[in-house]
Amino acid sequence: MTESERPCWQAIVRSGVIERLDQAGSLVARERRPYGVTNWYTAESREHLVQIVHMLSPGSQVSFYFGSLQENAGIDTITLTL
Repeated sequence: MTESERPCWQAIVRSGVIERLDQAGSLVARERRPYGVTNWYTAESREHLVQIVHMLSPGSQVSFYFGSLQENAGIDTITLTL
């Protein structure tokens, strides 16, 4: 199954994550799986985001963070349940 066929990829596309990644240049993703398991990922390109999508578990809650505290610009967040 290609990433475009995965339901979680479709949710990511609809949510605007790709556009925000293109604008910000990078993102940090936090995946919260059932039973308290948390995974962190970083992406600096769409290719990195595709790799992350292949590691996500159905039923997880994933938050994507864009921006930098160092630049005092604040952090934007998009959260999805897959």
